[in-house]
Amino acid sequence: GWFADRSTAKAGERLRDECGIGRDARVLLFAGRMVPFKRPFDVIEAAARCRLQGVAVEVMVAGDGELRSDVEMRAAQLQVPIHMLGFCNQSRMPSVYAASDALVLSSDGNETWGLVANEAIACGRPVVVSTACGCAPDLAGTQAAASYPVGDVSALADVLTAILHKP
Repeated sequence: GWFADRSTAKAGERLRDECGIGRDARVLLFAGRMVPFKRPFDVIEAAARCRLQGVAVEVMVAGDGELRSDVEMRAAQLQVPIHMLGFCNQSRMPSVYAASDALVLSSDGNETWGLVANEAIACGRPVVVSTACGCAPDLAGTQAAASYPVGDVSALADVLTAILHKP
């Protein structure tokens, strides 16, 4: 309830304005540390594939870590607009969810659950999780979540395209 109450359309619009994200853009959210097991490059690669399919998608990153500069560089190479928010504490996350169209949890098997998935769902956002995430068996396939095989960027892009065309 705490997340849902604070994840308002106004809060999302305000953050989109701060980031220079247009009203028609679709925003994929990566929320977490930028470390290898979280697989942030998968989100960038999938976003690039979505863009090639005509979906005006951008990536928002709420988090920081050792891969930050590499992630920014890869997004630039693939011409994927990226908005780096840095670390966001709990009080800021509802507006981050509100500004996004879907959360992507691309982690490998080291992700024991993925609490961000619960938070995003509480804020009314769909989640796409890799099959290796601990929450995948419980959340994937529900009305609020979908899954894809970990590391399969093409499958991730297909799931994202479908969700973004039919939110």
